[in-house]
Amino acid sequence: MTASFIHMDDVISFDVYTEEIKRYNKDISQICSFFDSLSPIEDRFRWDLIQLLHLTLVAFLNSFGYDFQYTEKENIEKILNDSPRQSRLLANYKSVLVRNKLNKNEHIKSILSLIPTTSKKGSPWEEQERSAEKV
Repeated sequence: MTASFIHMDDVISFDVYTEEIKRYNKDISQICSFFDSLSPIEDRFRWDLIQLLHLTLVAFLNSFGYDFQYTEKENIEKILNDSPRQSRLLANYKSVLVRNKLNKNEHIKSILSLIPTTSKKGSPWEEQERSAEKV
C-alpha cells in the first residue's frame, strides 16, 4: 500500500490518496476501537502497550532511521517519566528484551538503562501473584 503513495517519482496529493484508499477497502475498525477512549487512567493495558510500542519504535529509529529521526536520551527520559502514567509493564518489557537478546543493541541498552529496576506501582503480574497467594 505504501508503494501507492508515490506516482511517477512524486508523492501523491491527499485527495488522490483518499480516492486510492477506497480501492483497498481495508477494515480498520479494530484498530480504531483499540485507540478509542484510550486513557492512562483506564484499568486495562492499552496505555501500557502504547508506551512500550513508543519505546520500541524509538529504539528502532535510532538504530535504523535517518539522522533527523534520532531521539535524544532526554526525550526518551520524558517518554518514561513525563507521561501521565508510567507503564505497568516496564519490568516485563525489560525481561522480554533481555530474554530475546535484544539488549545487545546499543540503543536498546540505552533505553534499558533508563528503565527503573522496579516500577512505581510494581508489575501487575506481581499484584496478581500476591493476591493468588492470599487465597
